[in-house]
Amino acid sequence: MTIQRIGTCHLFGGRGSRIDGGGGRVAKKLTSAEMQRLARIGAAAKLAQLEREIAALKRAFPGLKPHERPAAAAPADGSAAVDPDRPSRRRTPRPPMSAAERNAVSDRMKRYWDARRKAGNK
Repeated sequence: MTIQRIGTCHLFGGRGSRIDGGGGRVAKKLTSAEMQRLARIGAAAKLAQLEREIAALKRAFPGLKPHERPAAAAPADGSAAVDPDRPSRRRTPRPPMSAAERNAVSDRMKRYWDARRKAGNK
């Protein structure tokens, strides 16, 4: 990250800036308005940089459409590829379980894990 020059000097002083008064400018505390002004300048510079990068990418890949997905290829993590033409299905939220349903699930899982423990000890 580079330091942006503002006017004729950097934010904390010019050439050879030293806080001990050795010929440079002493850093001062910035007011809220000054800080906001500098933040806006930095944000505008970053936005301009991103716009230049976008333009360079568009020149490098002229046929690429916005939000176009690459051809279906296997992801790096080894999971199955997603078909971009297939619409995604969202799950509908489940209704809350009653206390009796939770108890039934609890009993069922206790029996399941008891059976697994017994099968593992043999």
